[in-house]
Amino acid sequence: MIGRGQYSDVAPVLNPVKPLSSSANITDDQVNVVNKLLFQKLVTVFCAILDAAAMSNNWIIIDRTRPNESSATAELILEFAIRQTAQKPTIIVIDSVKRYSEYNSAASKSHLADLIELAKHSKPITSDGIEFDEPQIVPLPYSPDDFEDPTKFYDAALPCAPMKEHFRPDTK
Repeated sequence: MIGRGQYSDVAPVLNPVKPLSSSANITDDQVNVVNKLLFQKLVTVFCAILDAAAMSNNWIIIDRTRPNESSATAELILEFAIRQTAQKPTIIVIDSVKRYSEYNSAASKSHLADLIELAKHSKPITSDGIEFDEPQIVPLPYSPDDFEDPTKFYDAALPCAPMKEHFRPDTK
């Protein structure tokens, strides 16, 4: 397990921002150091949220049914934080088959098929302790490590059409 202070060596570089003017004299290395520091600070905050949720027996609910109101980056940071903390609160992810079906990668299609198969075998869980079959494990289609180097994605095709809410106001 990686301790909270030991993560900076593997933190991804989050969209390096170029200086607004050449007189700022900020190097790419300095930008990368700041990005890593900010990323680690965000992961530390998420670790504190996970610790607090576990200690108070609260659940964390992630609602992906409205993708224009959710943040894949926040969920990725949450996954990195889960790796760093011993506290494991209950995390429930609510997603939609429609959203998954819009992705065109082989991993997404495979994951969608696994989820559809899981749904065929699922039963409602009641609060009165009715017995149910053994849980089925759905393999993860990715690892957070897959996203550590954003340069791998610079020329990659988007996995689905971008939503208008994801565009900056100054772009088309």
